[in-house]
Amino acid sequence: MTVLRAMLALVALGSATAAQAASDSCMTPAELNATLVYALPSVIDATAQFCRPVLARDGYLASQGAGLSARYRMGQAGAWPVARAAVLKIAGGGLGKFAALLPDGTLQDMASGYVQQFVVQGVHPGDCADIESALALMAPLPPENTAGLIALVVRRVESTNSGKAVVAGKKLRLPLCPIAMPGIDSTDITTNPQPVH
Repeated sequence: MTVLRAMLALVALGSATAAQAASDSCMTPAELNATLVYALPSVIDATAQFCRPVLARDGYLASQGAGLSARYRMGQAGAWPVARAAVLKIAGGGLGKFAALLPDGTLQDMASGYVQQFVVQGVHPGDCADIESALALMAPLPPENTAGLIALVVRRVESTNSGKAVVAGKKLRLPLCPIAMPGIDSTDITTNPQPVH
């Protein structure tokens, strides 16, 4: 039960991070995966800072969160081109056109700041222990696999809840593109899985 609760807490965080930019555009599985790979270090850092008052001083986030974030940050450069395209597509309209003119560094800083702001606004202190447990369980995985696992569960949660996830008491709609593949359940698809060493 603890593992399930931890997974759901982390998935809710991933769902809401993506849902904040919902519009008529949609994210493909590759775009969702890349966005999560890019966002994970900021999510980890912001969660560690926000949850510090309610978590053990010798707990996983306090003792190993910075190392996990640094390791996951190494995957950001490879994920950024697809994540950037997804952000611009979902932003859409005038905002998307304006954002497209910004240098990558500025856009990356804005994206990271946005994720950190969401964590502060969207995470309840009661979620902290479950999120910490989920991160500890996923820590041995490469960032692509962690993001792929979160994306897989997000798609499953979205499909079983009529496209809505409930986070901090609010229903959020994820802008996920439908996938139609004969004989294959689209919610069972992940992109770019990496071998675990």
